[in-house]
Amino acid sequence: MPVPVAFPATLPLRLQKIGVAVLAGHGDDDQIVPVGAPALRTAGILKDATLRLYPGGDHGLAQTRQAPVNADLPAVLTGE
Repeated sequence: MPVPVAFPATLPLRLQKIGVAVLAGHGDDDQIVPVGAPALRTAGILKDATLRLYPGGDHGLAQTRQAPVNADLPAVLTGE
């Protein structure tokens, strides 16, 4: 069972300062940080975020789902 995750108080303020396009990727099978509120909240705070949910993706998404994540990056970073 996943442990509830709390946002550090300063995290929203730090996320608001990011001024570049961000791929906010989250696996729908993450057993450490469930996809619900953290992913949605993070993507909502960032100024230029694209939220992508990866089916079967776990907590090590960037390592275990490299191909789909890498395929999404160019479009996100160029604003396409």
